Amino acid sequence: MAILKCKMCGGNIQATGGRIGECDSCGTRVLLPAADQERIYNLYI
Repeated sequence: MAILKCKMCGGNIQATGGRIGECDSCGTRVLLPAADQERIYNLYI
């Protein structure tokens, strides 16, 4: 799985459940793309 970066601070985003992720550094919550959309995943890298 790709490592997603936070758009606010650049920290790593960890999946917290389902399609929700949270930044390790600043705590920003984001909606993660569906796993089968690899092209969209690449926009977060």
